[in-house]
Parts: sequence; C-alpha cells; structure tokens
Amino acid sequence: MKNDKTIQDTDRRIASILRSEAPVPPSKDWFTRKTLNRLPDRQPRTVSLSEVVAFFIVLAVSVTVVIRQTKEMLSSGDLTASNTAILMSGLAMAICATLYISVPLLKKW
Repeated sequence: MKNDKTIQDTDRRIASILRSEAPVPPSKDWFTRKTLNRLPDRQPRTVSLSEVVAFFIVLAVSVTVVIRQTKEMLSSGDLTASNTAILMSGLAMAICATLYISVPLLKKW
C-alpha cells in the first residue's frame, strides 16, 4: 500500500507541474475556421475515361481467356491443374476489374 500512496503523490505532483507550465492553447473557433477555409472542397472520386478504357480491355482479355480455356478443357477432356489455374485467373481478373470500376460509382449514390 505504501507504493500506491507514493505513486499517487508523484502523479499528482507531475500533473500540477504540467498544469502550471503548460502553454495556453489557441482558441478552437479561430483554428477550425482558418483551417477549413484553407482546405479544398471534397470531390468524390469519379471514374476517368482511361479507367473505363482499361476496364473494357481487361474485361475483353479475361473473357477471351475464360472462353478459350473452357473450349480447350471441353475439347480435350483433360482437366489439368494449369488449365484450371488459367481459367480461375481469368475469372478473378474479370471480377477484380468489375469491382474496381463499380465501387467508386456505387459510392457516388
């Protein structure tokens, strides 16, 4: 119990020193107003033309990969790990490209 009393006294002394020597903070109204006046307006992220073009290119490539791999797998009847991996990567690429374009558009609404 002696340690608790000593610790409490030390904490009180440190707190009183900090209170007595701390600088006075500036007015919050002035700071907030000045800061907000200097900040640019928030603009929601929109999809640019280059992103739309890249989306369609990625989507076309991924659809081509999926169709070619599906045809190859069905014609050969051989379900290998590499064919499956290429098919899954094409599907994943299409899903990621779709999410990349659709998420900013959905946030605007």
